[in-house]
Order: sequence, then C-alpha cells, then structure tokens
Amino acid sequence: MPAGKPTWQDYATWLGAFLVPFSFFFPRPHPPATPSHGYSREGPTPPGSSLPLTRTMTQHYLTLALVLFLIGILGIVVNRKNLIILLMSIELMLLSLNFCFIISTVLLDDIMGQVFALYVLVVAAAESAIGLSILVAYYRVRGTISVQYLNLLRG
Repeated sequence: MPAGKPTWQDYATWLGAFLVPFSFFFPRPHPPATPSHGYSREGPTPPGSSLPLTRTMTQHYLTLALVLFLIGILGIVVNRKNLIILLMSIELMLLSLNFCFIISTVLLDDIMGQVFALYVLVVAAAESAIGLSILVAYYRVRGTISVQYLNLLRG
C-alpha cells in the first residue's frame, strides 16, 4: 500500500477485521437440517456433512462458556490463600476462552478459531508447567505455598 490516504477498501478491510469476533451474533443462512439417517426430502446427505448449529444451540454454548469464565473469576476472587486453586481458576478461564474460539470456528466455517485455541492450549500448558515448578521449588525452601508469604520470593 503506498503511503498516502487510505482507500475505501482499506477501511472495509479494517472494519471486517474488527467485526469478525462479533459475527456469530448476526444471523447467517444455513442449509436445511437433514435427519440423522442420511436421507432428506432433497435426497441423500453427502458424506462429511453435519447439521448446522442453530441460534439456540449457540446461545447455550456461549452461556456455558460464560458460566465457566465466571466460575474461574469467582475462584480467584473468593480464594486468596491457595495458589493451586488460583492456577486452576486461571486454567478454567482459559478453557472457556477456548470454548468460545471453537464455537466461532463452527459458526464461521473457518479454521482460525481452532488455531487460536491450540495457541491458548500451548500457553496454558507452559503456564501450568512453569507455575507448578516454581511452587514446588518454593515449597521446598519455605515449607508452605501460602499466598501471604509470596513477597519473600523477591529477595
């Protein structure tokens, strides 16, 4: 793109990139649902095709993801003493984020949500491994993993 005033195509691209995470809120035409036996009024169902997600199913899945995220926040807010439960709450919040990515992948027929979910899983695994190794080393030195004594790690 030459240095200068952006064109209307640039603005449309930027707007589209901004609206992609919110696009599952907007209706989209789906093919008609077929029975599970593989035959519909139009003829046999092609192999590999599946039933589309309906708006009600999507709302249920997003509600489940929201409930998981809120349970994770509740675990962080309520429990301030046990580091293992804090790490588990963070993992639960990352799980709900992955769930939202997978839902958007199914709704948009795009693989990018699965790629993002894989990246989040890798980050969560690294966070768990590093966090638990720090906790084990701290427990060996201090004899406790209480949150109130973590400021002793500084020096």
